[in-house]
Amino acid sequence: MAETQTTVNQIDNFIGYYVFDGVRPGDYYIKFNIPTGYIISSPYTSGDENTDSNITDQNGPMTTDIFTVSLGQILTNIDAGAYQPATIGDFVWDDVNKNGAQDNGEPGLPNVTVKLFTQSGAQLATTTTDSQGKYSFGGLRQRLYYLQFTILNGYEFTAQNAIGDNKKIVM
Repeated sequence: MAETQTTVNQIDNFIGYYVFDGVRPGDYYIKFNIPTGYIISSPYTSGDENTDSNITDQNGPMTTDIFTVSLGQILTNIDAGAYQPATIGDFVWDDVNKNGAQDNGEPGLPNVTVKLFTQSGAQLATTTTDSQGKYSFGGLRQRLYYLQFTILNGYEFTAQNAIGDNKKIVM
């Protein structure tokens, strides 16, 4: 059993580079120790074995499939993809003065349904705002998303981007 740590490849300044030198011919698998707070990328998703993550857990947690090393062979495509998950969330409030801005003292709206979609329109999750009007979707991969809010009876959407902040969705 050999152990190594990732470093910076001095040739192309690629972070996460690792090497096992002097490996004898035979069958092997690699076990990765991924830092806390990271999630393993799904294996073999792009169809390019040179860039896909190879962690399948077939030989235990955080391991690759078994691969064969031949005499004189150099393998440079046994990879592990990991990412820190993202969270999307904020606050839905009662825009009491209907100015399109979240002003101090305007209360949150509970029980507003919020749906999370991928850019292509696939719905991933649904939640409702809590008693303070807060909502959150966690454990997300880096990609484009959009949200859909279901308006409560007796309410209408207020002006969007009224103060030039397109990061706030208001009711």
